[in-house]
Amino acid sequence: MGILNIIRQKTDNQKKIFSLVMASLLTLIIVVVWFSFNEETKTQKIVKEEPSKLSSISPIDMIKDEFSKAFSDFNTKMAEIETVSTTSSSTESIIVDEVTSIVATSSLDNIEEENINEQVN
Repeated sequence: MGILNIIRQKTDNQKKIFSLVMASLLTLIIVVVWFSFNEETKTQKIVKEEPSKLSSISPIDMIKDEFSKAFSDFNTKMAEIETVSTTSSSTESIIVDEVTSIVATSSLDNIEEENINEQVN
């Protein structure tokens, strides 16, 4: 008889307990193997190489640094937008002044032409 036939003959509670024990045992084996390989590679890296800058920085510091970069970039972009808007508004006022002076000049030219025409007549 195989192990599956033996398991099939057990009660439901015994099957549940057996499956829980086997799943826990398999998980424990995986964790032990994982940590054993991980510790060996860490030891080899420490012996062969200096620790990198990333390993010395905590994750919270990295997150703070990234957010500060994002906010500074955002503030820079907002300053650029404000500069462009003030430049465009000053450009608009210059254009309005120029158009006003052109209109005033053309009005004066028309008045002068009328005065000259009246004097000639």
